[in-house]
Amino acid sequence: MSVTQQRQLTAPSRAPFTANRDIFSVRVSAPPLWEIIVLCSLSFTLSITVGYILVFHYQVILDDAMSRVMNAYYVFFRGYLHFGAIGFVWNPFPSLLEMPIAALHNEWPSLVTKGFASNIVSSAFGMVSVYYMHRILYRFGFGRASRFVWVLLFILNPMALYYNANGMSDGMLMGCLLATLSGTLAYLEERRLEALAVGAMWLAAAFMFRYEAIPFFLFTSLAIAIALWRMRQPQQETQAMLVLYAMPMVYSVLVWMFVNWLIMKNPLYFLVSPYGNASQIASGSYSTNALTAANHHLWNAIQLVFRFSLLFFPSIIGMAWAFVQQFRYRPDPRWIVLFAATLAVPLFQAVMLYVNASAGWARFFIYYIPFGICLLALIPMSFKGHLKKITLVLTTLLFVAGDVATFHELRTPIVGHGENTTIENILNNVPSATFGQEIAVSDYINAHPNLVVLADSFDTWAVIARLDRPSQCVITSDIDFQSVLANPRGRVDAILVPQPSIGYSLDAINRAYPGLWAGKVPWTHLIKEFSGSAHYRLYAVTPLAP
Repeated sequence: MSVTQQRQLTAPSRAPFTANRDIFSVRVSAPPLWEIIVLCSLSFTLSITVGYILVFHYQVILDDAMSRVMNAYYVFFRGYLHFGAIGFVWNPFPSLLEMPIAALHNEWPSLVTKGFASNIVSSAFGMVSVYYMHRILYRFGFGRASRFVWVLLFILNPMALYYNANGMSDGMLMGCLLATLSGTLAYLEERRLEALAVGAMWLAAAFMFRYEAIPFFLFTSLAIAIALWRMRQPQQETQAMLVLYAMPMVYSVLVWMFVNWLIMKNPLYFLVSPYGNASQIASGSYSTNALTAANHHLWNAIQLVFRFSLLFFPSIIGMAWAFVQQFRYRPDPRWIVLFAATLAVPLFQAVMLYVNASAGWARFFIYYIPFGICLLALIPMSFKGHLKKITLVLTTLLFVAGDVATFHELRTPIVGHGENTTIENILNNVPSATFGQEIAVSDYINAHPNLVVLADSFDTWAVIARLDRPSQCVITSDIDFQSVLANPRGRVDAILVPQPSIGYSLDAINRAYPGLWAGKVPWTHLIKEFSGSAHYRLYAVTPLAP
């Protein structure tokens, strides 16, 4: 036998997903740069254009997006940097990224008053989603034409486009999780440790955008462990890979808890804050018949979660195919990772719905779309020759039908919960309600330059954004807010308070002085009342105040 033949017989196998593959192999696979530039530029241009139309034509300014911009604005609200003003209710990265843009509000006030800074950031993260979706399709073996078609269909998916454009953190998280998935898939296929490390870093960043990153981390960690076990990787190496994947997330959580403890004196303040998600749900602000039916009824909660999969119905086919693949002898490990990624956040939402801790909005289930696309994309790769081409055509048609279904389901009251009214207003060319009452309040304060007002920025942010002189308002992020709230005499001239109805009952002033809005606090007298949903009242602080 020749030396060459001996080497061929003793050389380790390089077929995909075998136990003999060297975990330190460094084969790098990357798509052409010009494709990435074209598709990412198209994504950003389309998203920022849609965002501009939403904000300036239809007046679609979403409260959650606006609150992140205002948290960024409060950092320099007093004329000096105060990073603690970002707050410890919502994850900090959206506000940190919006901060340098919001700093330009003097040149373009709408960056803050209309929250357009958030639309710029979410549009940028739309490019992140497109970049990593393109890489995943390239890794799956898609040709140039099919890559372009699928990425364009992803860009044009109504819900993906809407959330890349509207300034919400959901689109930002989608980009981070796709980046994590891309790194994980690259590790499983090419066994490049740096790919897994980069994916882990993106996952740590994802936590700083949204807490849903934690169930994604748990599910994908389990999937990676199962995949490596099936690939017969030594136990010590599997443990090392899981530690590598977990440590950035662990550090991210610990840093956030440390900062909460340092500033708010409670490492879990982000979970127990009176302004947090749990408090808002408990106030009854988001109650619907579907949520009531799911409350402490596990089967109803699970049914509702899977009903949201209609936002992209091909994800159902992809999940079913992935489930069947698990019964093959030594299945492709990518299936279980994609399956876990797709189900992680929806199953987390099932638990949240069961314990009555979720508003059940459509945006909490947007992840059916990107991960459903990845599942759908891997189906043709299970075949060869003409059958592969036929399957690719069929899955492409399913993708198109899925985009159409997304648009349809967003208009329904249950699956489109939280979006259907906005979508109908846009279709009927009806602008959303503008900040009429808030503008009236800010105009009044601006017209009285010597008036210093105490206000909780939780619900008065639209007023604060329009003040000519920030020194006229003492707000929640100020270091002395609690002190002024307890002893307002001589420190503020008036207190602005909303009607303590559902939602507004969380206002710090309503919690401190429950009878103030009704005029039952003796050391105040009414200055002015403003009509509107919040029904603000401005009360003067008399010398009898504490």
